[in-house]
Amino acid sequence: IGKSELATQYALLARERDSYPAGVVFVSADGAGELEFLRRLARALRLDRALQEETDTDAVRDAVHGWFGERVGWLLFVDNADDEAALVEGGAIYESLPPQTAQGHVLLTSRVGSDVFASMGAEQLTLRVLPPEPAAMVLLQRARKLMTSEEAATTLNTLKEADAGEWEALMWLAGRECLNGLPLALQQAGAYMASRQARSGEPMRFAAYRSAYETQTELLERGPGSDGMLPRETDDERRLRKSVA
Repeated sequence: IGKSELATQYALLARERDSYPAGVVFVSADGAGELEFLRRLARALRLDRALQEETDTDAVRDAVHGWFGERVGWLLFVDNADDEAALVEGGAIYESLPPQTAQGHVLLTSRVGSDVFASMGAEQLTLRVLPPEPAAMVLLQRARKLMTSEEAATTLNTLKEADAGEWEALMWLAGRECLNGLPLALQQAGAYMASRQARSGEPMRFAAYRSAYETQTELLERGPGSDGMLPRETDDERRLRKSVA
């Protein structure tokens, strides 16, 4: 569903709005034992280079905790915290995270069940699909390479007033009938549209993307013929596909 992408967008938005004056720190927990995870934190915090290669776990932990303890207003984003054993007391991530008395926030993405996070005293957010308008803003922001969510909101409102057909196509693409508000799918579709613009020099219209999507979906739904092959495209379908490829 794109938990990492959604968390990343939150962290970037927080940094953009200067919600965390001490900084936003990104680190992956994927496949890391305690020492390696602490080293990743040390690198992300740009601590002394020798410390980043330190083999004494306690020394690295003390330095990392010291950084968080000395500052107010930071966000630590830990991605892919999927090892349940690492999240319980004594585990690699549990022992490496800043003390609860530290004055900042920790955001973790995980596939682990909610009971583990409840035992940590953490607030939980079960990821669901985005509502139509926020989903459209994510797609629009990625496709048009807009820098801020405010720009995306302004562009969305302008589009609704100036080009109803294009706005309707954007909302359709982002909504239940197509990308269904899935953050990762929205980002990937937007990235494709942005790459199309980079090649042609012109923004790809959402209406054209919708038409191409519906055409390809229809071909797949027809299924293979008696010869086991999918049906051939008509000349119009081929021209439409090439126009957005």
